[in-house]
Amino acid sequence: MTPDYAADVATMCDAMTLSGADKDPGGRVVIVANYLAAHLRTPESRTFMISLQSKNDAAKAQAFDDEAHRVGLAHCAVSELWRHPAKK
Repeated sequence: MTPDYAADVATMCDAMTLSGADKDPGGRVVIVANYLAAHLRTPESRTFMISLQSKNDAAKAQAFDDEAHRVGLAHCAVSELWRHPAKK
């Protein structure tokens, strides 16, 4: 794992705030997805995001948390988006 990938995971985890999606309760998933498409720098992070497409919401949340822990982050805030689908 490279420092750039770890930084991308941190960006993924903070994407709700960084993108402003936390202020728009109606379009969070689209806002986060667009933000990440424009801001992720590594092929590994894009591969990770693609791997989420076939997962259900609970599995997506767990995958974000697992990847955050793998790169040394204690928490991944964006996983809450998938744990609470009504907030998407």
